[in-house]
Amino acid sequence: MTQDRPIGRREQAKAAKRGRILAAADRLFSEQGYAGTTTQQIADAADVASGTVFTYAATKAELLLMVVNHRLRDGAARGLARAERVTEPVAATMALLAPLFELAAADPDTFVLFAREVLFGAEGEHRSEAVAAVTQIGDAIGSVLPLRSGIDPTDAGRAVLSVVLFELNRIRRGASPAGRDRVAAQVALVLYGLCDA
Repeated sequence: MTQDRPIGRREQAKAAKRGRILAAADRLFSEQGYAGTTTQQIADAADVASGTVFTYAATKAELLLMVVNHRLRDGAARGLARAERVTEPVAATMALLAPLFELAAADPDTFVLFAREVLFGAEGEHRSEAVAAVTQIGDAIGSVLPLRSGIDPTDAGRAVLSVVLFELNRIRRGASPAGRDRVAAQVALVLYGLCDA
């Protein structure tokens, strides 16, 4: 029988540093924006050397992804719990999308940077985690939909997610009327089709 070893002091110190860096980056990105924040400011606020920041996130973009991943992790569990209690497909889908809406509403510029890094960013630990988180949202959407025979749930979920991400970016740029109702209408369009049966 094996026992879990207690976390050693070194691991505790590393976890504490990571937590301070994460909290400082989250606060400064929220207050000053991504462009207005330097990694040196984050290091100073976290009370670590500037090189230490790069131990936990190789680039500033990875640091942003680390922050957003932390925010999404909490929201994704809540969204899944809500979606499991709803039977109507659009409502269930919107519940799963709640973490993305919350991020887009609270910090639109960060949302756009996050989406750009997920799509086009350099490979890295936090980007991989972000891609996995977005993929899981798409897969969860596919899993709650009552699909016709022969339709792959993964493809269906990712198709819906693609439409939503595009529309959230249009809303942020002012090119589309804001609001979840608009996105819900587009989700319904994808789910129920464009043509008469």
